[in-house]
Amino acid sequence: MNRARSRSPMSPRKGDGDDAGWRCTNCYTSNGDDLTCCSKCRLRKGTNRSEVFKEDWECCRCFANNFSRRIDCYKCHTKKPPINPKYPDDWICPDCKGVNFSKRIDCYKCHAPKPLNYSNNY
Repeated sequence: MNRARSRSPMSPRKGDGDDAGWRCTNCYTSNGDDLTCCSKCRLRKGTNRSEVFKEDWECCRCFANNFSRRIDCYKCHTKKPPINPKYPDDWICPDCKGVNFSKRIDCYKCHAPKPLNYSNNY
Protein backbone atom coordinates (compact mmCIF):
# COMPACT_ATOMS: atom_id res chain seq x y z
CA MET A 1 0.00 0.00 0.00
CA ASN A 2 1.35 3.39 -0.99
CA ARG A 3 0.97 5.74 2.00
CA ALA A 4 2.37 8.75 0.17
CA ARG A 5 -0.94 9.22 -1.68
CA SER A 6 -3.62 9.49 0.96
CA ARG A 7 -6.13 11.44 -1.12
CA SER A 8 -7.56 11.42 -4.59
CA PRO A 9 -5.36 13.07 -7.23
CA MET A 10 -8.34 15.29 -8.15
CA SER A 11 -8.93 16.63 -4.63
CA PRO A 12 -7.76 20.22 -4.09
CA ARG A 13 -4.85 20.87 -1.79
CA LYS A 14 -4.49 23.77 0.61
CA GLY A 15 -2.45 26.58 -0.85
CA ASP A 16 -2.96 25.61 -4.50
CA GLY A 17 -4.44 29.06 -5.14
CA ASP A 18 -7.94 27.99 -6.19
CA ASP A 19 -10.61 30.27 -4.76
CA ALA A 20 -13.33 27.62 -4.42
CA GLY A 21 -15.28 27.77 -1.18
CA TRP A 22 -15.88 30.58 1.28
CA ARG A 23 -13.85 32.50 3.86
CA CYS A 24 -15.02 32.75 7.49
CA THR A 25 -15.80 36.32 8.64
CA ASN A 26 -14.57 35.52 12.16
CA CYS A 27 -11.23 33.71 11.77
CA TYR A 28 -10.69 34.12 7.98
CA THR A 29 -10.20 30.38 7.45
CA SER A 30 -10.87 29.10 3.92
CA ASN A 31 -13.62 26.49 3.90
CA GLY A 32 -15.04 24.22 1.21
CA ASP A 33 -18.45 24.89 -0.34
CA ASP A 34 -19.79 21.68 1.20
CA LEU A 35 -19.27 22.97 4.78
CA THR A 36 -22.11 24.87 6.47
CA CYS A 37 -19.97 26.14 9.34
CA CYS A 38 -16.30 27.09 9.69
CA SER A 39 -13.95 24.17 10.25
CA LYS A 40 -11.92 26.20 12.77
CA CYS A 41 -14.27 28.38 14.85
CA ARG A 42 -17.64 26.72 13.98
CA LEU A 43 -19.31 30.02 12.93
CA ARG A 44 -22.18 29.31 10.50
CA LYS A 45 -21.61 30.14 6.82
CA GLY A 46 -22.95 33.59 5.91
CA THR A 47 -23.18 34.73 9.54
CA ASN A 48 -21.57 37.99 10.54
CA ARG A 49 -19.37 37.74 13.63
CA SER A 50 -20.91 40.85 15.18
CA GLU A 51 -24.35 39.20 15.11
CA VAL A 52 -23.17 36.23 17.17
CA PHE A 53 -20.65 37.73 19.56
CA LYS A 54 -22.37 41.04 20.37
CA GLU A 55 -20.78 41.53 23.77
CA ASP A 56 -17.22 40.65 22.71
CA TRP A 57 -14.87 43.58 22.14
CA GLU A 58 -11.96 44.48 19.91
CA CYS A 59 -8.77 45.90 21.40
CA CYS A 60 -8.08 49.46 20.26
CA ARG A 61 -4.31 48.87 20.40
CA CYS A 62 -3.67 45.50 18.72
CA PHE A 63 -7.17 44.83 17.26
CA ALA A 64 -7.40 41.37 18.86
CA ASN A 65 -10.91 40.04 19.51
CA ASN A 66 -11.61 39.45 23.22
CA PHE A 67 -14.41 37.67 25.05
CA SER A 68 -16.85 39.98 26.81
CA ARG A 69 -15.81 38.66 30.25
CA ARG A 70 -12.20 39.85 29.82
CA ILE A 71 -11.24 43.12 31.51
CA ASP A 72 -8.01 43.46 29.53
CA CYS A 73 -6.78 42.31 26.13
CA TYR A 74 -5.46 38.75 26.09
CA LYS A 75 -2.71 39.75 23.65
CA CYS A 76 -1.36 43.16 24.75
CA HIS A 77 -3.10 43.59 28.16
CA THR A 78 -4.68 46.95 27.26
CA LYS A 79 -7.66 47.67 29.53
CA LYS A 80 -11.17 47.12 28.18
CA PRO A 81 -12.75 50.42 27.04
CA PRO A 82 -15.54 51.81 29.23
CA ILE A 83 -19.10 50.72 28.52
CA ASN A 84 -21.71 53.34 27.79
CA PRO A 85 -25.08 52.57 29.36
CA LYS A 86 -28.03 52.06 27.02
CA TYR A 87 -30.20 54.64 28.78
CA PRO A 88 -29.03 57.96 30.22
CA ASP A 89 -30.15 57.20 33.80
CA ASP A 90 -28.48 53.78 33.99
CA TRP A 91 -25.30 53.65 36.04
CA ILE A 92 -21.97 51.82 35.94
CA CYS A 93 -20.70 50.21 39.13
CA PRO A 94 -17.36 51.75 40.14
CA ASP A 95 -16.21 48.43 41.64
CA CYS A 96 -16.96 45.81 38.94
CA LYS A 97 -17.93 48.04 35.95
CA GLY A 98 -21.32 46.32 35.63
CA VAL A 99 -24.05 48.36 33.88
CA ASN A 100 -27.13 48.72 36.11
CA PHE A 101 -30.67 49.97 35.50
CA SER A 102 -31.40 53.38 37.01
CA LYS A 103 -33.92 51.90 39.49
CA ARG A 104 -31.31 49.64 41.13
CA ILE A 105 -29.86 50.82 44.43
CA ASP A 106 -27.10 48.19 44.42
CA CYS A 107 -25.06 46.53 41.67
CA TYR A 108 -26.59 43.39 40.16
CA LYS A 109 -23.13 41.80 39.83
CA CYS A 110 -21.21 42.58 43.01
CA HIS A 111 -23.99 44.09 45.18
CA ALA A 112 -22.00 47.27 45.85
CA PRO A 113 -24.29 50.21 46.69
CA LYS A 114 -24.99 52.86 44.06
CA PRO A 115 -22.80 55.92 44.74
CA LEU A 116 -24.77 58.83 46.21
CA ASN A 117 -23.50 61.47 43.80
CA TYR A 118 -23.34 59.28 40.69
CA SER A 119 -22.98 60.85 37.25
CA ASN A 120 -22.43 59.03 33.92
CA ASN A 121 -20.24 61.77 32.39
CA TYR A 122 -20.61 60.63 28.82
